[in-house]
Amino acid sequence: MAAKSRKIGSRYGRALLKAIVVGDLKSDALSLTQAYEIISGLNEAINSNFEFQSLLHNPIIDPSKRVEVITSVLTELSASEKVIKFMQIVLTNHRITSLPDIVFSFDALVKEYLKVVNVKVESARVLTDDEKKNIAEQLKSEIKQELSLSWMVNADLIGGVIIEYLGKKIDGSVRGKISEMGKNLAL
Repeated sequence: MAAKSRKIGSRYGRALLKAIVVGDLKSDALSLTQAYEIISGLNEAINSNFEFQSLLHNPIIDPSKRVEVITSVLTELSASEKVIKFMQIVLTNHRITSLPDIVFSFDALVKEYLKVVNVKVESARVLTDDEKKNIAEQLKSEIKQELSLSWMVNADLIGGVIIEYLGKKIDGSVRGKISEMGKNLAL
């Protein structure tokens, strides 16, 4: 079931990307970013509000009422006509349960389209703003593309950081150094 939802999410995510990009080349980045923020915000609202979930998932409630509610919410959020029509299609096709997968897929596609590199930084402790800024500047000078940084704390690292991007892994953690020393000693 999860694989099917991911496949649906991927298909709908591509459709939304194409719908926004077609004929709107001047403001692609802005339109795509706004669409992502609205759709992901809607997804969070649905997941955090039981009444909203019930309204959208209850088979007794008239489908046109669901569309009306979503249209009203999206209009209030100043969503573009393309995003509103897209969500109406999602509801009409009974794909609202795939919305988390649609959001996930759309996010990845937007970043790929805008040539944004996802970078995951794991550290043994919470980094200061200066440390984050320093790491971001070093990565930006090396990668030479726009970055989307995610910061995670993993106390198992003991100290240092692990940075992952574009299939590369830079392990500057104490745990990584100890593991490397153990391998060298085993030889």
